[in-house]
Amino acid sequence: MVEKVKLAQGGDSQAFTDLFIMYQELIYSIAFTYVKTKENALDVVQQTAYHTYLKIERLRKPENFKAWLCKIAIHNAMDFLRKNKKYDLNNGIIDEIAEKKEDEEMQFLDLLLQLEEKEKTVVYYKIYFEYTFIQVAGIMKIPENTVKSIYYRALEKLRCREELLL
Repeated sequence: MVEKVKLAQGGDSQAFTDLFIMYQELIYSIAFTYVKTKENALDVVQQTAYHTYLKIERLRKPENFKAWLCKIAIHNAMDFLRKNKKYDLNNGIIDEIAEKKEDEEMQFLDLLLQLEEKEKTVVYYKIYFEYTFIQVAGIMKIPENTVKSIYYRALEKLRCREELLL
């Protein structure tokens, strides 16, 4: 993967396309968690592809491509929410989740949707990417203890909400 990143940084558009396709589903799931509808998530994925393509030369450590890409996706999703404050955050999501409720991952995503933005971000980094608290703190540019507080508060919220569903 590091070689493909270096090729993409050198202007190889096919290498960039291959890299993005490799992580496209992950980017979509991140976007969907924030913006809550398929159409808006696809818009965020498209913006992420565009911004990643424009900025890939700035990536200092090619081995960190995945984390860097996810960070761009999260920022794009949060920008989308800021620009669309009038957007109804529950618009359409209830119907979509109800159809897939049997799937455990969708149940988890349903719970995750109810967290605040920072909590979602920390949980994503910790659970999906298996980053340490120190790594998450570095990516988010906040103190490690703040990351821990956010993470454990989010887990407690998830536990409480899961108990309500049972």
